[in-house]
Amino acid sequence: MPQFIYLLRNSTEPAGPPMTAEDRDAMITDYQSWAKHLGDRLIQGERLARKSGRRARRRGKKLQITDGPYIESKEIIAGFWIVQADDLEQASRLADGLPFGKGELEIREIEP
Repeated sequence: MPQFIYLLRNSTEPAGPPMTAEDRDAMITDYQSWAKHLGDRLIQGERLARKSGRRARRRGKKLQITDGPYIESKEIIAGFWIVQADDLEQASRLADGLPFGKGELEIREIEP
């Protein structure tokens, strides 16, 4: 069965007041409910650390390393999920209920 990756993109700009502990707990509960609904279609999902990472770029034959996952961008990849679905349409429908807040979700098929 084909696999798809959901890439969660969030803005690096402040989105208003910080999330309260109650809001965070509610989002975790929503995520757990979504994951349970998917069952074994959900292969993996992780939140990525916002303040650590490196960016590697090739400049000719030289590898250039910079700190931070988003030095020159206005958005970051904040997390990902890998799911199994029959096709892109089903993968898109399975994303319904995924509590990704104000971010944007990109859905891509993983090439076999």
